[in-house]
Amino acid sequence: MKNFAEEIAYLYFRLNGFFLLDNYVSHKSENNDRGHADNDLIGIRTKHVTEIVGLKEIEDTDEIIRDFMKGSKMLGLICEIKGGENRISSLSDSKLKSCIKRLGLLDSEEEQKAISVLKKKEIFSNEEITIIKIFASTARNQSNLDGWYKIELDHMISFLKDRIQRYPEKQKGWNHNSSSMLQYLLYEQRTNPAKKAKPKSK
Repeated sequence: MKNFAEEIAYLYFRLNGFFLLDNYVSHKSENNDRGHADNDLIGIRTKHVTEIVGLKEIEDTDEIIRDFMKGSKMLGLICEIKGGENRISSLSDSKLKSCIKRLGLLDSEEEQKAISVLKKKEIFSNEEITIIKIFASTARNQSNLDGWYKIELDHMISFLKDRIQRYPEKQKGWNHNSSSMLQYLLYEQRTNPAKKAKPKSK
């Protein structure tokens, strides 16, 4: 079962067009026989993701994700999620390798390049693929974020609320979603409707 922070991050990336695998576990054979290692979230976003709302095709991706999509590249995601003040540590080589291999976006030569880059940096990119390491957290003052791109959970919640408000015709379908966090946000929107969101500038 996901905790609240994991649910928020899952919903955020899902509504930004990612196909996700949560609570991915790299096994002993992939982790230098040190036991299983959990990776909170991995996923991919293909080049031309769109969504149908009503009879309209929309492309309403968060600016943060759009920046990573420059050049219409396919995105790979490795995300660590912390709901409290816990600090994040660097990924071991074996855990990082396991995540990259499970994404399945790179051949063996490019995998090695990606591992080398992502050990120290938050992004690896070639002509076709971009892989990003994102840290989703409530904490505003993390001192050891080298090699991670941070997105605060507050930002993710604001994005979700805006999506709910912007597309009320989707709410009927969302009512059947099993996420307790999404159900709470829908309840909050029904009981405390905000002013109509201004349309985004083109």
